[in-house]
Amino acid sequence: MLVLYSVYATFFMTVFSYICGYITGHQFREPELLNQLVKTSALPLKPNKKNILGWMIHLGFGVIFGVILLLSWFYFNFSSIIGFSIIAGIIAGIIGVLGWQVMFKLNPRPPKIQLHKFYLQLVIAHIIFTFTFINFLG
Repeated sequence: MLVLYSVYATFFMTVFSYICGYITGHQFREPELLNQLVKTSALPLKPNKKNILGWMIHLGFGVIFGVILLLSWFYFNFSSIIGFSIIAGIIAGIIGVLGWQVMFKLNPRPPKIQLHKFYLQLVIAHIIFTFTFINFLG
């Protein structure tokens, strides 16, 4: 169930990113950005921006975050789903921002996007991920 909940939560956060990108006109679509990073890296893979590889990488990170959230939820024993979602979502968002920064810095030709806007929506997207994931736990 952990993998399924992680996939659902990743899907909901990604829908939020797609909607934010559509509304603002900025590139916030994580799977497409991941494909661009892979394509311009030293890896032998050259996916186009709509390739499923970006989704697979994104969902893989979602499962890792799901495991961490599950352990955190039981360890800290929060009584409030909303409080936990905000705190853990912000922390997860900061970790996500740091991860993206590393990927952008290591890539010889990173996508040219509005990083501060991308990172802001990314933190909010991780709050959505956390809230969705914890709600599926029941």
